[in-house]
Amino acid sequence: MVNKGSSKPQDDVQPDDEQLPPVEVNRRSEPVQPTIAETTGNPSRLEKQVKFFKVVTTLLFVVLIGLVGTFLYLRHMNRPVQILIDGKVIATAKNYQAGVTLLADAQKSVVGDAYPSDAFVRLQRVEFVRTSGDSAIDSDDTIRHLLASNLKLKVRAYVIEIDGHPTIGLPTSQAATQALAIVKNHYASMPPNSPVVGEPTFRERIVIDRISVPAASAKRDSREAAEYFWSLAPALTYVVKPGDRGYKIAISHHVSFANFLLANAGKDMNKLQPGDVVNLSRSHPILSVEVKKQMTATEPIIPGEDPDRAGKRRVVYAVTYTNGEVTKRDILSMVTLSRPRPRMTL
Repeated sequence: MVNKGSSKPQDDVQPDDEQLPPVEVNRRSEPVQPTIAETTGNPSRLEKQVKFFKVVTTLLFVVLIGLVGTFLYLRHMNRPVQILIDGKVIATAKNYQAGVTLLADAQKSVVGDAYPSDAFVRLQRVEFVRTSGDSAIDSDDTIRHLLASNLKLKVRAYVIEIDGHPTIGLPTSQAATQALAIVKNHYASMPPNSPVVGEPTFRERIVIDRISVPAASAKRDSREAAEYFWSLAPALTYVVKPGDRGYKIAISHHVSFANFLLANAGKDMNKLQPGDVVNLSRSHPILSVEVKKQMTATEPIIPGEDPDRAGKRRVVYAVTYTNGEVTKRDILSMVTLSRPRPRMTL
């Protein structure tokens, strides 16, 4: 049906707002929790109070722990302690920490600062026992001296072994190698001042190994170790008993009688008396170093002949020295300078 007063169709007529049906929208709304700022008149006041309370509580806790620690230290740790070695009282230190420090100082005083603290091996039991506050306290120097005198220590070091026998140790393998080089150079530089042939050698078998040795055998540096090797080892001795004779003493100790006589040069073996001390060996360096030197000599061809008739030759020798003493002589070359003139007999 079409309205008479309008040329537009009825479907194009827009209805008024009052004619629109209500529209319902279903939405799930989350509950909103009120914030501190919404429950107070000042949004940041309560937050600041809570934070301040936490800081104050933490500080009070730290102070309390510090007071308890201080009390325990003064009550126990700061009391004098007796230092015992294998149950024997050695000295009294002012507190436990001082005792531990002085013990470490005493250990280092034995061989110096060349070795680290973990290189020491104590052979005794060391204890720290708290004592009353009125106990007499020893001075630090006295404690160090007493501990160093009573401690038995071993030191882990790089030890130079000679034919399987440990001798002395050094802090590093480089120091041990350098000590052996110094020993070789010591004998190579001894007179005569002649060219050295080849490299000096040791007669013994040398091995460097890291093991524990008594503190007295731990050397501080290469020079100190080298001096030990070229120093004379003490001779083995024997006290003569009734009925002993030189030959009997030598044979019973597996020493050749010739070497026994050399070790006791100047003593009459036929006049030995009970109580006399004889040597079973000669004093000699611990290491045997062989050095070969080239020497040139002009010699007569006929020894003992008149120089004008003996003739001359130039001889080049390779002379072997063992610890400075000639032990071998080899001829490298020989040149005749003048022929000998034999005597004319009628």
